[in-house]
Amino acid sequence: MTNSNRNHLERMVVSRKQTALMLDSTKWANEFTWDEIYQLAEYVDAYQCRKGTVLLEQGQSDQKMMIILSGKVDVMKRRSETESQHLATLKAGQTLGEMSIVDKEPRSAMAYAKTGVKFLSLTKENLDQLATNHPALAYAF
Repeated sequence: MTNSNRNHLERMVVSRKQTALMLDSTKWANEFTWDEIYQLAEYVDAYQCRKGTVLLEQGQSDQKMMIILSGKVDVMKRRSETESQHLATLKAGQTLGEMSIVDKEPRSAMAYAKTGVKFLSLTKENLDQLATNHPALAYAF
């Protein structure tokens, strides 16, 4: 990974309907009706990035989760400055980072784009707004 790839996330400019369609294309959304997916789409943002981009940094305290739309993401645990352990390779339909929303602890692992990746991101702030505006939907989430 080069430093030039570390923060190269590009927010995708898409409509709420397009976001809902992206969300609906994942197995993650199977539990929701179309109306619920359309409501959820208001609270997530779509991004894309190149291979090698760091998506989550071990030790960070940001509170967001991601739903992978396409591509592959490697999850690694840094053991030392020179040693890392590969934990998983995630693909379309899988999520990552959701524990940071639940436990508010720093991230226990890092994640980077193994390939070009498109994903939806939900922040804790947006989840809180969802809970205020659509409590039943936030609870189901």
